[in-house]
Amino acid sequence: MFCVQRSSRGLVLLVLLAVLAWPSGAAAQMSARVRGVIMNVDGEPVEGATVTFNFQGGVNRVQVATTNDAGEYMQMGLQTGPYIVVAAKDGVGERTEEITLRVGQQEELDIQLVPVGMRAISDLTDEERAEYERAEALKVTLEAAVEAATGGNFGAAIATFEEGLLANPDCFQCYHGIGMAYLAQEDYGDAEAAFNNSLEVNPDYAQAYEGLATIYNSQRRFDEAVEASQRAAELSGGGGVGALADPDAVFNQGLINWNAGNIGEAKAQFAQTLELDPNHGEAHYWVGMANLNEGNLAGAKIAFERYIELEPDGRFADQARGMVTQLP
Repeated sequence: MFCVQRSSRGLVLLVLLAVLAWPSGAAAQMSARVRGVIMNVDGEPVEGATVTFNFQGGVNRVQVATTNDAGEYMQMGLQTGPYIVVAAKDGVGERTEEITLRVGQQEELDIQLVPVGMRAISDLTDEERAEYERAEALKVTLEAAVEAATGGNFGAAIATFEEGLLANPDCFQCYHGIGMAYLAQEDYGDAEAAFNNSLEVNPDYAQAYEGLATIYNSQRRFDEAVEASQRAAELSGGGGVGALADPDAVFNQGLINWNAGNIGEAKAQFAQTLELDPNHGEAHYWVGMANLNEGNLAGAKIAFERYIELEPDGRFADQARGMVTQLP
């Protein structure tokens, strides 16, 4: 009798355990799970990003997951209902999503972080997306054209830039690229026309004025060269005292003034170039030439020596060495 009772108790115990285990299984089925990948704006996985689930169902409940080295995260045991999900990582960006979870749902939620001030592609309207895709296609075209020009294949470069113009008639960079390709071949007439076309689309494009200045300088149209170079410098930030400027643009303006016989202005621009970039070798060389022209032999020697130090194999290196040996 005693043995039977023990057996009965054992049976009763097993039944109770089974009954007690059932609610925890039901709770698992009543919750939801979310997992996915967090990416940066370039579509690369982000390690160490936080994914915060803020429950919006009238109860203050927050759960946080963190991504692994593959950018993956998983959050289990989420109560069903509406959530605001915030994915973020310092220095990468953040993104907010709204989701509603159902009983037993296993949601896949990939999120692309967006830097402050930018918008994700998925947030664009159809019109904005079309414009974005057109811009991306133009970028590929420009890169291919520049690569051809860099390799000396100027005909292919011009043809590729023209393809860009067919799809984007307002592509002032395409006109500029065509001008540079013609300029490299010393086809000054077609180059000038292309640079002017670029300026018709964008009157404030400094690079087009720089191209025109180079043409005019080569053709000894020095007054026009000075005017175009000054305009380029103004547009690139070099038009005022103390203004930020492109040292190469200021240097080129100095060369044009030198060729036009404006030695004082040229020297001032070479000096300004060195204020912007103390290691601009050729600016040191031309400061030396200006000092030599003024009879400042000591200053000329110092400038030539600095040029040789910076550009020992530069195009004026042999000439500079010869003058250094002759100067006191």
